[in-house]
Amino acid sequence: MPLRDLRPGDHRFARAPGGARYPPAVAVLFVFVDGVGAGARDPDANPLAREPFLLSRFADGGGAPLPDGGRAVLADATLGVPGRPQSATGQSTILTGENAPRLLGRHLLGYPNAPLRALLRERSLFGALAAAGRRAVFANAYPVAYLRALGLEAEGEPEFATDGRRRARPAATTVAYAAGGGRFRTWDDAGRGAALTHDITGARARVHGARLSPRAPEDAAAIFLDLARDHDLATRSAGSTGSSARSSRASRPATPSSSRATTATSRTSPRATTRSHPSRCSGSAVPRQRWTRWVI
Repeated sequence: MPLRDLRPGDHRFARAPGGARYPPAVAVLFVFVDGVGAGARDPDANPLAREPFLLSRFADGGGAPLPDGGRAVLADATLGVPGRPQSATGQSTILTGENAPRLLGRHLLGYPNAPLRALLRERSLFGALAAAGRRAVFANAYPVAYLRALGLEAEGEPEFATDGRRRARPAATTVAYAAGGGRFRTWDDAGRGAALTHDITGARARVHGARLSPRAPEDAAAIFLDLARDHDLATRSAGSTGSSARSSRASRPATPSSSRATTATSRTSPRATTRSHPSRCSGSAVPRQRWTRWVI
């Protein structure tokens, strides 16, 4: 909830040590951008080294300053397990607080396997929030056909027929959110401005038959902020696997040989497309046995 929506004396204000006042109902925005890490300052190999982008962080710890005192933190995405970090184990770690690569003894690309799915169902962040009486929303819009192929409830008619030749598989975010009992949003929700396709603009979804108008990134950011204001946690997955029933290839890392991930904290803001702000949510992105520093 933005500070401008609160008034002095509002019961939602709390007092921090030292007398500073803050709103305890700040929404946490949790955005997955698959394949983005902290690589070398080599523009020939690293697209993020070609310009000072917001996500231009490098293995030497440097990068463009974030606006308004925003913080970026590098973490060793290998989590103590040799090999290149991959999305299934990495996302499972973030969504459960458990060291998924250590659990498997390796890094796993793409979709979570049976042990990871069991971990996500048991230790899901969304499940923990629901048990604590908190509200979470997953902003991604899915085809009804894909959700039903996974055995998940979805309102509306299937957008296309599934012939069974390609088995639908859930991404880590899908399994984790299902464990919390939340409602999955569909392409119809995206058309009403209440959800986002995984590619933001909706271009890929339109190729597969979605009746969506083109959407600018700034408009997508406004939709995400609107969703976040009514929830304690708003999650958005960009470029992840599992966004379409017709997609079978996982995203490859955009920064080869990068084993460091970038985490950032942010607060809901009308300028969310370009700015990152400090937040009450802090996280240690390098879990050892348990990831316990989330404060929501």
